[in-house]
Amino acid sequence: MGITKYEENGNDYWRIYVHVRSRRNRKVRSQKLLAGISSKEEAERIFKKEFQRACNDVARRENEGLTWGEVVQAWGDWYARFPSERWDPGTVRDYIAIANKWTEEWIDRPASVLTITDGFQLVEWAKREGASTRRLYQIKTTVNVIFKWGVSAGKILNKDQSPLYGVELARKGKDSVPEILNRDQIAELLQRAEESEHEWYPVWKVDAYTGLRASELDGLRKKDIELLPRDKARELDQSTAAVKNYGTIRVQRQWKKKLRCYGELKSRYWRTVPLNSRLYWFLVDYLERNDFGSDEHGERVFPVLQDLRSGRQAAILKAFCVSEGLPPIKFHTLRACFATHLLAAGVPEAKVMKIGGWRDRETMMIYVRMAGIDEAGATEALDLSPRSEVFPEERPANVVNMFPRR
Repeated sequence: MGITKYEENGNDYWRIYVHVRSRRNRKVRSQKLLAGISSKEEAERIFKKEFQRACNDVARRENEGLTWGEVVQAWGDWYARFPSERWDPGTVRDYIAIANKWTEEWIDRPASVLTITDGFQLVEWAKREGASTRRLYQIKTTVNVIFKWGVSAGKILNKDQSPLYGVELARKGKDSVPEILNRDQIAELLQRAEESEHEWYPVWKVDAYTGLRASELDGLRKKDIELLPRDKARELDQSTAAVKNYGTIRVQRQWKKKLRCYGELKSRYWRTVPLNSRLYWFLVDYLERNDFGSDEHGERVFPVLQDLRSGRQAAILKAFCVSEGLPPIKFHTLRACFATHLLAAGVPEAKVMKIGGWRDRETMMIYVRMAGIDEAGATEALDLSPRSEVFPEERPANVVNMFPRR
């Protein structure tokens, strides 16, 4: 029994200590310490009362399940122990950070008592804190994902739906037209970068011809590039074949900025990018002249660019464009141009998605619309001219126009 006797100022006193821990969840416990009790009988009576209270409190909390903060922690611990293709360490860390920041008021509350009212209040509070529409969607997704896992894992009891389930958010911003450079603009950008010997020129050049993400370019190694022998390439240059294969680039790793290491691709599958003649001859010379060291993945294709690893590649490209009087674009625009110009040239959508590593057709449809391949020639069948009207080159010089403008 947690009753002890002690002496203070020449008088005898008793103290009690009650500690009850759940057998189902070792994190659930109730404890109480009281001192200054004048008799043993009184101490025994208080102890029994507090012990019963502690048992009832533990039982109630067992029925409520874990607190929201404990559920978030348990979700992170689960995917740390059992890695998932969907929930890689970087994604798990992002979700936990969002939950801890935006649901701070829920952390110590049992997850099972959270209601849709709490969900509405969370959204309104986030709006007052300046959360964008995109951020609100991230918060909702985070809460729904973790809550659903908590229910299925038995961490959240007597509850089926997330407190944000059914909470409607404003529509995301309008689908703005992405910035796309035409062929001449891209050619001028690369020419200016080459003439100024900009350290990023090789990166921009390869990106424009392959559509690789910045992190994928950092992950390239020389062994990933398979080039045709020069004599065979010269034969191809003179050939009239419709399909020419100068070699390939195997894309199989990317730099994980948040984890500070190389890891799997965003699409979660390796892919092959074919080389055309222009990129082939550039790489033949570039790879022979440059040595940027190696690591456990092989010889580097590009030097270690700290601005790329820290996510400043867009700022670097934009600053260069401004200095050269060119349209200021983001780094990702080169990837968008790659897709758009291939589609406009008649390369099938499925093949472009495969080469570029796009899994989401919704994203690809943005480039399809930009290329206008679905709409090309569709209006040719529309003829709103008078039946008797002929084209100007077919009209005799002395024919009077029967439909003068008024």
